[in-house]
Amino acid sequence: MEVSHNESMSLNETFDSQAVLQRIHDYLVTSYLPLMIWLGITCVIGVLGNIETIVFYGWNTKASSTKIFITWLAASDLLVCAMMIDQIVELNINVHFSNRHHCKIRYFIEYAGIYSSGILLTIISVDRFRKVCRFSKKQFSIKSTQCASSITVCLCVLFNLRLLFLIDVVDVPVPTLSDPIQTAVVVDVPVPTLSDPIQTAVGHDCSFSKDPDLSTLVFVSHAADFIFLLACLTIMTICYGRLYFHIRKHSQQLSSYIAQARFKNSSDPVMRSITTCQSENASVFHSLGDAERRLTHMMALKALWFVLCYVPYLVLSVFLEFNNESERSFVLRPGVQFALRLPHFNSVINPIVFILLNPQYRSFVRRQVVPAFTGSSLSTSQHKI
Repeated sequence: MEVSHNESMSLNETFDSQAVLQRIHDYLVTSYLPLMIWLGITCVIGVLGNIETIVFYGWNTKASSTKIFITWLAASDLLVCAMMIDQIVELNINVHFSNRHHCKIRYFIEYAGIYSSGILLTIISVDRFRKVCRFSKKQFSIKSTQCASSITVCLCVLFNLRLLFLIDVVDVPVPTLSDPIQTAVVVDVPVPTLSDPIQTAVGHDCSFSKDPDLSTLVFVSHAADFIFLLACLTIMTICYGRLYFHIRKHSQQLSSYIAQARFKNSSDPVMRSITTCQSENASVFHSLGDAERRLTHMMALKALWFVLCYVPYLVLSVFLEFNNESERSFVLRPGVQFALRLPHFNSVINPIVFILLNPQYRSFVRRQVVPAFTGSSLSTSQHKI
């Protein structure tokens, strides 16, 4: 009889735990709804925008090293944006997540795309620096650019195979009493007295493994991510910083040259015609400089956005990894979930920057989008820009 009573209590506790976990799940789905909507919107923008970028820079412009790198970058960003669909599914499942293989494969694909995007952005910064500031030296050829891009993607895939061993479905104990996100109130658990035990409902999350045998490898993995971000940040800062001062100095020298030439030669008809010719040549050179500056500005903005997305993500990831107590229900907060998905938003910004700063790209997108909504046809002259 006593055994039956104990079994009954055990079944009741299991039932209560499952009921509490279900209520927490329902509450989190409601809390995550704005984030899921935002992910859905950015997913559509990112997928369509990066496809447009691949088509535009891959087939509708004259091939150059930077444009080939941009095409590969857009392909990496497209992969990351497509994985936002999986992020929405995970947010909807939240504490009920249990598929280990799904968890490992998702992390592997996302990290491979994210690493490829970061390294390609870094190579683009070096390419822009050499093209503008070291134009007399050897540049990336079309063939070497394709090889560098292919090797980058392959290395990123190989390096992130580590995640197939380090990522797992981990338990997330969610206290139902005295909980930081007030799940006690959400699931209608009575407020405890000092003598009441703090009960927990165990949920699940897809994250780095908590296996003690893998703790060293997990630490090394986080260190590698930190070094990767630091290296990308350092190289991009140096390249774009020197580019900024070089372009600024060149613009000042060009303006001074044109002004002095016009002043000195304005009284002599022959010299005036020579000056006019020089000014026209300078204008052509200045126009080419504008194109180079515009492309440099676009990629610099992309690099800046990369840093803004990855620094908070990396800091939060390390904080969660080495503060186990805070990783309980804290990781379930909507704000934390948003921060953990910042790298995905980095992959959306590329086509937005191009639309804002590149008239040719904007015209190309307009020719694609307007007929789709109006049924009319626009002029689609296929000259390479």
